[in-house]
Amino acid sequence: MMLVGISLALSSRSPFRPSAYLRRLAKIGVAAAAITLVTWYAFPATFIYFGILHAIAVATLVGTLFQRTPWWLSLAFGLAMLAAPSLWQSELFDTRWLAWIGFAQSVPPSNDFVPIFPWVGITFIGMSGAKVLVDKGKEYALDRLVPVGRPGNALACMGRHSLTIYLLHQPIMLGIIIPLARYL
Repeated sequence: MMLVGISLALSSRSPFRPSAYLRRLAKIGVAAAAITLVTWYAFPATFIYFGILHAIAVATLVGTLFQRTPWWLSLAFGLAMLAAPSLWQSELFDTRWLAWIGFAQSVPPSNDFVPIFPWVGITFIGMSGAKVLVDKGKEYALDRLVPVGRPGNALACMGRHSLTIYLLHQPIMLGIIIPLARYL
């Protein structure tokens, strides 16, 4: 979630490209919906109704509104989002239809649950840190930490295809874990 914020802050250095933004958001949204449908079929009692991809989609939407704001506003908003669920919860949010917001007292079961509050707050904290680097002209200082050559190219390729890797690793991992769990 922090990397989503860092990415949003760094992307604000370039002009906004609506088609690229909407294409990326649509891919994440379709993947999130597919995860919900597949897990609802495979694990009806614990299906993923709001997991990491759902949270990334919402963080991208809300974070876009903060791309051009000062770093301290992103930080304050992020810290408030982190603190809010500790300060207030209600049984009104205990259903799957509302638990995803983050204020449930008793969260319905899920195989992956990443509610907006507090997790999108981490996106805003990532944004604020990246904005500080951008404001000081230091965003390229981290380039010396990036591996070069084959390791660097492999990492860059994985970064460009992270959604595909995420979607593929799940069935592979479950294909290994489920049979093993039957023998333990």
